[in-house]
Amino acid sequence: MRLIMKIKIVNISDIKIKERNRHYNAPKANELAKSIEEIGLLHPVIINSDNTLIAGLHRLKACEMLGWEEIPCSLIDLNNAEELAEIDENLIRAELTEIEKADILSRRKEIFELKYPDTKKSEIVKKNLKQFSTEKEIISLSDRTRHSNDLLKINSKSFAKTTADKIGISSRSILQSIQISKNIAPEIKEKIKDTALADNKTELLMFARIEPDKQRKVIDIIVDKNKKVREAIYQVKKEDFKHLAKDAELATTQTDLDISSKGIENILPISSGDIFQLGNHILVCCDNTSPEIINYLKQYHFAFCFADPPYGAGIADYDLKPFAWNQDYLTDLADIVAVTPGVMSIKSFMRATSMNYRWSIACHAINGHGGCPIGYRHWYYVAIFSNLKNIFKGANDHFSITFLPIPEEDKQIAAQRQKPAGLLTYLLDVFSSQGDFVLDPFAGSGQTLMVCEALNRKCVTIEILPEMVEAIIRRFVNKFPDLIIKKIGNLIDREELNAFR
Repeated sequence: MRLIMKIKIVNISDIKIKERNRHYNAPKANELAKSIEEIGLLHPVIINSDNTLIAGLHRLKACEMLGWEEIPCSLIDLNNAEELAEIDENLIRAELTEIEKADILSRRKEIFELKYPDTKKSEIVKKNLKQFSTEKEIISLSDRTRHSNDLLKINSKSFAKTTADKIGISSRSILQSIQISKNIAPEIKEKIKDTALADNKTELLMFARIEPDKQRKVIDIIVDKNKKVREAIYQVKKEDFKHLAKDAELATTQTDLDISSKGIENILPISSGDIFQLGNHILVCCDNTSPEIINYLKQYHFAFCFADPPYGAGIADYDLKPFAWNQDYLTDLADIVAVTPGVMSIKSFMRATSMNYRWSIACHAINGHGGCPIGYRHWYYVAIFSNLKNIFKGANDHFSITFLPIPEEDKQIAAQRQKPAGLLTYLLDVFSSQGDFVLDPFAGSGQTLMVCEALNRKCVTIEILPEMVEAIIRRFVNKFPDLIIKKIGNLIDREELNAFR
């Protein structure tokens, strides 16, 4: 379908200027006025049937400066074609803020996909192929798609590339703008439009990647306190961490029942290989390096893994040996793996692992200390590993916590086997979201499981000692008496084992 335009003379005072066309460059209009005065108006402005300006704001303003009362106009009236013309004109010529440009590009994408519906279908199919196929399968299907339209009926026209060629910016920049438009709610955009953030694409992109519920808190700080996005995000995270830490504190210290617990006798005695459901969590009694448990864990996708291996503290027979590490498989199962090897064992651990090291985090314990060669230690070392290309979370690599008193009934199980709830809360908040699966291959006292319950994560944790598994169950029942506790199978009895999701 071709777009046919006819020329007519229209009174300038009768031309309506839409809201999104309000931005223009006055010096640019002045230069254009000089050109029009010298050689005339080469390109009429474009309007629709009700005299609304579609393209040519600077030409219109230039003619007004010259005292013109009438102006030649190209008239169009063809559904989305007029809006596409307006959009392209604005993207190429208008002085738009980055937030306005993002919305206009997003609208252009909607129109483009209406005109070329196979484009959207193609994007969905490619996304599905990427999610459910191996890299080799994706390449194979892509090759066949290019040679046969009958395979998936995918149109090869790309919105990003077509638009990039049209307006002269990169496809990557266009996709980033679309992300900004789609990920920021309209009411928040209203708050942004009169701030410096509206024209800062780097910060807008950072803002667009925040969870929607946090965006409202962040924009209020930006508007009220004139903060940068990164500063506002940090302030929101700091406040949220306080609330999460409080929840974790209650989960790990508050007691409602006697330590004897209620009705767990039906799951005793505990044997190696037993698998238990504790609320939304899984507790397995086994060696975390056994082929059976590694195979069992493959059914899950873990956002985060916290590993606190024994490092010769002498709290059990197996802990009398020098530090050992045989859990490199963890980075194959989890997006992010955090390991606390003990400060004295950092050297041994780094020599033993071949996981992809990314960074380290220091946790300062304000009111706690232990011995060290120079006197007293007040911090925990956390090593971060990941196979992901980008692990940026906008988080600090150091933070402080305060030790909470250990309840009397937990002291025996917790002795030297329990990381502070504040440390776990920080790591879980940074590297996972509500509903995510979290792996802990060294359950110890079950602290990770407890904090995951408080923060609405689903924990899968492993403990080698049956007596410690029983102690963890008793502790969990004591803290959360209304949640389901049951044995769901054994690693050896494959027939009765189903994935808990």
